[in-house]
Amino acid sequence: MALTAHLLTEIPECGSKIIAGHGGQYQPIAWAHSCEEPEPWNWLGATHLVMTTGLAIPADAAGQRRYVEECSAHGIVGVAIGQNMNAPKLTEAFLTRANELAFIVILTQREIPFIVLSRAIADSEQRNERERLQRSNRLYEAVLLTTVDHSKDVNRLELVGATIGYNVSIINDYKQEDASEPIDDKKSHTAQAASDALELPIPGFPQALVRLTPQEPQHNPLEQGIRQHISLIAALELQQKKTEREKAYRQSAALLSSFIDGVETKDVEQRTSAMLDFENQSYYIAIGNRISNGIRLFHELLDAGFRSAVYPQGQTTHILCSATTEALEIVNKRVQHLGVSNSIRSVKDVRTGLGQAQLAHQSAVERQMSVVYFRERKASIVPNSAPDADLLIEQTLSQLLQHDKQHGSEYVRSLRVFLEENRSWNVAADKLHVHKQTLVYRMRRVAEMSGLRLDQTADVALFWAALEALDVYR
Repeated sequence: MALTAHLLTEIPECGSKIIAGHGGQYQPIAWAHSCEEPEPWNWLGATHLVMTTGLAIPADAAGQRRYVEECSAHGIVGVAIGQNMNAPKLTEAFLTRANELAFIVILTQREIPFIVLSRAIADSEQRNERERLQRSNRLYEAVLLTTVDHSKDVNRLELVGATIGYNVSIINDYKQEDASEPIDDKKSHTAQAASDALELPIPGFPQALVRLTPQEPQHNPLEQGIRQHISLIAALELQQKKTEREKAYRQSAALLSSFIDGVETKDVEQRTSAMLDFENQSYYIAIGNRISNGIRLFHELLDAGFRSAVYPQGQTTHILCSATTEALEIVNKRVQHLGVSNSIRSVKDVRTGLGQAQLAHQSAVERQMSVVYFRERKASIVPNSAPDADLLIEQTLSQLLQHDKQHGSEYVRSLRVFLEENRSWNVAADKLHVHKQTLVYRMRRVAEMSGLRLDQTADVALFWAALEALDVYR
């Protein structure tokens, strides 16, 4: 611990006591030097203590007041005056100004050589230097341990804090780094002596600060070298955290994309189950308008304690998030016209949830609503689950889809346009850019392959429901 005026006066051999400026008694003293010059601030500087027999102290009140002000302005912490030696009477102006500026005024017994004070301060500085070196070594060893040995799940900042005796935390975080206003370094540095807390900028992360709060009331101020080390360690911690989150964002988006594309392999299901916690909570699938910064939404959900997957695709954004009001509020602040599925409790329900969310999103867009839940949407002929949709498509369109895939025909598209145009041969043929007789032939083949008739209302309804299910679930 750095020697202060308070500690100095507690050393019996120093024979000293504080008579003014008690507010500065805990400031560290780095050096003490005897100086009988009338302007000691030209010879000594910050954290220094002037020792004088009193020859240089002016006799008048104005001169004494200026002596205190100039010394304080140049960072000198105080003055030690030999008692009953050459000093004039200390005026009220001298003592009052010293108290106002927390400028320490010490009286040292006449028989105590100033070298005793100097030696005490020098010995303290040597001890502090050894402690600084040891602290730096411990700091490097702590960081090396967590950097090289990845098997140890240790927070670097907690380890650093335990090493230096400070609580270390990061404020404003890396996720804010695209904000418009960077932090003003000059404003961000808190005077440690005044507030017992210190805030340092973090290289590469202009929107973040590392805050250091001492764990004990009496503590050593952190020297510049240690501060710089801590800033670099915080940058390392943030970069690793950022990298890990970006990787998690990409992996979760890829898994959600697999479900959207219909690639539901066992591996995809296993990795999705590992990413989420279906055993203990349920999830929503939500679909809304496209957002430009999906990773920021991912960060916000994760910061609130919600695992999620966010995947912007085309004109929409797909989100898999916790089935809670709080999680949806976070999503809805970023995503407009949100369609929300029923809650799902199994990875096998994800595709059903995607279909439900798509229908709810379409309803939200049509009704210009911020959020529409699937359970609250308007009545629809589309099946409520993926298995039901698969069964309907299989029974109605499977042969048409297979023929189109194998031969490049357009039976399904032709059927869709024909029904969209209310079974008008001419209008549908014009839209398809084919002759009317070609469309007649295609619809005859559709009826033959499906076993359904286009002149029967019930069969037409099945065709339309299957086409809608095809859009939603595949």
